[in-house]
This record gives sequence, structure tokens and C-alpha cells, in this order.
Amino acid sequence: MLTPTISSSIPTWKRDRYLEAVKVEAFRIAVKNHGRLEADDIVQDVLVKLWGRLDETMTAYPDPVVYARAVCRNSGIDHLRRQKSQRGSGARGGRDVISGDAPDAATGLSYFDTRESVGDDIADEVIAALENDYRWAEIQMGVPPREFEAMRLTFLDGYTDAEAGDIMGVTRESVNRWKNNGKRRLQELLS
Repeated sequence: MLTPTISSSIPTWKRDRYLEAVKVEAFRIAVKNHGRLEADDIVQDVLVKLWGRLDETMTAYPDPVVYARAVCRNSGIDHLRRQKSQRGSGARGGRDVISGDAPDAATGLSYFDTRESVGDDIADEVIAALENDYRWAEIQMGVPPREFEAMRLTFLDGYTDAEAGDIMGVTRESVNRWKNNGKRRLQELLS
């Protein structure tokens, strides 16, 4: 294991053992609290915090397990906050985002897309999302733009009428009226 290149009175072997003990305990705690997928990132955060001030930490916390327990919880919380903020300002809790390639059999091209996750298989989700986009494009041809946008925001993106109104800059009632008019036009087109 690599150790910081610091002039220190603590022997290298002792620093290596300390780092390894912190890593093992932090990983155990991270897996227990956040799952195996997040554990590696959380342990990396813990080790980065420790790396810059290893000698001071070893003096303040002679037992590496105590240090790992003290810092792992906060690193886990910080990691989850960073993850949520990376999803964008429009992200709402509980939405998982997936990305992937979806081949188009007609053209032979591959489309890359990012969508809200609704299942387990990424390729199937991206293909379904692209097919859904094609259907919405066909619908758009027969519906005025603001009615289509109200329907897209509420039906496809899952926003409430009030949230869609905020996005469009109109009232909830206007969104509801446009959405209902768009549904009526679609029923006329399909019948």
C-alpha cells in the first residue's frame, strides 16, 4: 500500500497497518449502512480525508477502528448528498436515472439516451423510452404545442399540474385545461 510521503516519526509499516485497518472497518460499515455499490466510493472518501493528515489522525485516534466508525457515517451522508446534487436541480427523490445505447433496427444506428429508471434491464428501458418518444412525436403532430407540453409534463414526465404550471409559467388550472383539451383532440384523432 502507498503511504503519504511525509517526514514522520511514525514508522511506515505502522502507517500502512493503520490505513489498512481503517479501510477494512470503513468498508464493513459502508456495506452495512449503504450497500455494496456505494461502499467503495465511501471508503475512498474516508481514505482521502485520512491521507492528508495521517500523522495527526493517528495521534488523535490511536485505534483505527474508532476513527473509521467516527468518519464513515459522515462520509456516507456526504456521498449521498453529492449523488443527489449530481442528478440535477429538477430531480425529485426516488427517481433513479439510467443511461444506455439502444439500437434502431430500421436504420442500424445506435441511440444513446438517459431516462428515469422503471425496471432492471437498461437496454430494454432505453428502447422502450425511445419507442415512447416516437409515439409522443406522432401525437405532437395533431395537438397544439402548449397542450402537447402540458400532456408531456404531466403524463410522460410525471409532474403534477402545479409543478407543470411552474415549469410552463402558467397556473395549475391552465395546465389542467390544456391537458384535457389535448386528450380530447387525441380521442378525436384516434376515432
